Amino acid sequence: MAAVAFVPSAAVAQQAPTRQFSIEPQLRLEFDDNVLRLPDVAASPNGFRRSDTRASPQLAINIVRPIGRQSLFLTGVVGYDFYRYNKQLERERISLRGGGSVSAGTCTLNGDVRYSRRQSDLEDIVIGGFGRGRNRETSWAPDVGVSCGAAGGLSSSLNYGHDDVQNSDPFRSYGDYHADTYNAQIGLNRPAIGNLSLYTNYRHGIYDNRFLSPGLNESVKSYAAGVKLDREFGRIKGHVSGGVTRVQSNTPGVRGFRGGTYDVALTYVAPRATAEVGFGRSIQQSNLLGVDYSIVDSFNVGLTYRLNPRITLNSGAGVTRRRLSQSPLAPLPTGNFNDRSRTINVGASFDAARHVSLDAGAIWRQRRGDLPSFAYNARILALTIRIH
Repeated sequence: MAAVAFVPSAAVAQQAPTRQFSIEPQLRLEFDDNVLRLPDVAASPNGFRRSDTRASPQLAINIVRPIGRQSLFLTGVVGYDFYRYNKQLERERISLRGGGSVSAGTCTLNGDVRYSRRQSDLEDIVIGGFGRGRNRETSWAPDVGVSCGAAGGLSSSLNYGHDDVQNSDPFRSYGDYHADTYNAQIGLNRPAIGNLSLYTNYRHGIYDNRFLSPGLNESVKSYAAGVKLDREFGRIKGHVSGGVTRVQSNTPGVRGFRGGTYDVALTYVAPRATAEVGFGRSIQQSNLLGVDYSIVDSFNVGLTYRLNPRITLNSGAGVTRRRLSQSPLAPLPTGNFNDRSRTINVGASFDAARHVSLDAGAIWRQRRGDLPSFAYNARILALTIRIH
């Protein structure tokens, strides 16, 4: 699932980049006892197996090239997913971001492009039903912005971004969309208060294959304004943002939204441990089949502990609740519905040799909701081998 939240884009800090070059071969092995994300009582459809093993060789790329005060960068992962049984789900997995920055005086012009292509998440494509199964999801998102600093710690930024999401499956093409987002921000950075900013943004998303009338597509607009604060308190790093968001759809039968949205993230850093907690509410447009927009509430915690110079332990848990506003133009039963997902994970990283690292973990996922066909449990065992 590709989803874009209606949230402000942060101003880009004007920091001197450092040269980096890393192309890291990796292999991820994963056993999933419910790779199809089927309900517990559902049988596997013909041609599919409920549990499967996936092997994903990939290259992790991290390249930063400073050129005086300017810089270029390319980061991301390029790989392929192989399945032991469900061969029809095999697909390339690409996620890249490249761009650069140009500094002039106290201002910096930034531009980048994000590109992604992969098999859609099966938790949102229920195998055996309408349009379920093999689907290549492709997205690209160019972004350009300018940020400026001034005397006294004042800063400002303007940003424009475009998103485009396409699906290869004809039925799922009802979720194809493109969107334009405009952001503005002004901030004050003082040691006594941290980095305090006021933001506003406007977003207009259009569904390519949903038509209210000839030449008029289904669309959704959002307007948001608020305040955010980034500050360090000793070993605690905090980010808090909150504001008011208004969402309007041009489709009859889809209710709008007006209310608070927020994001809170706290990180505690100790010599050998790091603890994180975060929660928030956002409004999202996504390519879920038949969804106009969704209200997403989330909560997550994480803990990392360095046992010794070679072994690091990690754990985490999260809960996500979605209230989905259904589009009457989609070929599905109309009406809004909700779901709630829970995730628990434990794992460890081990520096096995000078240039070889291992990451092992276990993940449990569960979803419940108004639609019984979207409920599932899944248990995953994973091992990643990294050569660096």
